[in-house]
Amino acid sequence: MKTIFQAVVVQVGEMVRDIAAENVLIFFDKKAPQELHDIAVLHEGGNLAEDIVAGDVFVIDDARYPIIFVGDKVNPAVKELGHVSVKYGGATEDMPGSICIDAANVPAPEAGDVIQILRA
Repeated sequence: MKTIFQAVVVQVGEMVRDIAAENVLIFFDKKAPQELHDIAVLHEGGNLAEDIVAGDVFVIDDARYPIIFVGDKVNPAVKELGHVSVKYGGATEDMPGSICIDAANVPAPEAGDVIQILRA
């Protein structure tokens, strides 16, 4: 598989677990404004090599989840801010800045976890 995006989680905001209980994970580059740190999984080292498309695979450490929807604002947001909202638990289409993955449940990431987008 080809790596489209890869980054390392450096911080997990205080509210991430509560938001994850609603089937959403919010990712931002660690340079995001301070007011977003509590709600986000902050990462570093991520560069988007190619646009994310449905059929790619979202990975947290070794857990792989097929991407079934990519909003039309996802790729610019990832390139500019390292930002994407990942929705799961039955979501099949959502907001322009979201991707939906085929997963019933996703554990909240921890600092040191590697996040990736892979393409077959």
